[in-house]
Amino acid sequence: MRAAVLLLLGLLGARAYGQATAEGLGEYHLRRAQQAIDLNAWQTAMQEFSAAAPVMTPQELEYELARCLLHLGRTDESIAHYEHLAAQTGTIADASRARLAEIDELVYAHQHPARSLGPPLVVAVGAVLVAGVGAVLVGSGLAPIGALNSIDCPAPCGTRHSLELRADAGYALFGVAGTAAIVDAVLWVRWKHSHGAPPPRQYDGVHF
Repeated sequence: MRAAVLLLLGLLGARAYGQATAEGLGEYHLRRAQQAIDLNAWQTAMQEFSAAAPVMTPQELEYELARCLLHLGRTDESIAHYEHLAAQTGTIADASRARLAEIDELVYAHQHPARSLGPPLVVAVGAVLVAGVGAVLVGSGLAPIGALNSIDCPAPCGTRHSLELRADAGYALFGVAGTAAIVDAVLWVRWKHSHGAPPPRQYDGVHF
C-alpha cells in the first residue's frame, strides 16, 4: 500500500514537473517571439509562436500566426485565419474583425488610388466662367435686336447680323459649358469613389 502511494505521488510529481517544464518552455518561446517581432523577424516569430502553443489558447495562436503571415506577404493565408477567428465571439474575434477592416481599406486604396481634387475644381470653375461669358454675349446680342425690330432695317442689316452672331456665340458657349459640366460630374464621381471605403464584411448574416 505504501509503495502504491509513493508510486502515485511520484507519477503526480513527474506530471507536475512535466507541465511546469512545458509551461516554462512555452513562456520562453513566447518571449522570443516578441523579441523577433521587435526585430521584424516575422518568420522567426511565427516559429516561436508555434513553439509557445502550450501557454496560448488556440485562438491566440491563430491570431498571432495570422499577423506573422500578413507581414510575410502571405495575405490570403492571413485573411483566411482572420476570417475564421472573426466568425467567432470574444476579444480576439473583435480584434480580427478590426484587422480585416484595415486590410480591406489597404486593398481598396491600392485598387482605387486617391485622385486629386484639382481637376474637378478646375473644370467646375471653367464651366461657370464659360457659362458666364455665354450669358453676357447672349444678353448683349438679344437685347439690341429687340430694339432693332422696331426699326425699318434694310436687308442685309450689318448691325443686326453682328448682334445675331454674338448671341449665337453665346449659345455655343452654353453648349461648351454644358459639356464641361458633364465632364465635371464624371470627375467628381471618380474623385468621390477614390476616397470611398470598401463594403463591410458579413459574418453569419451580421455586418461589422
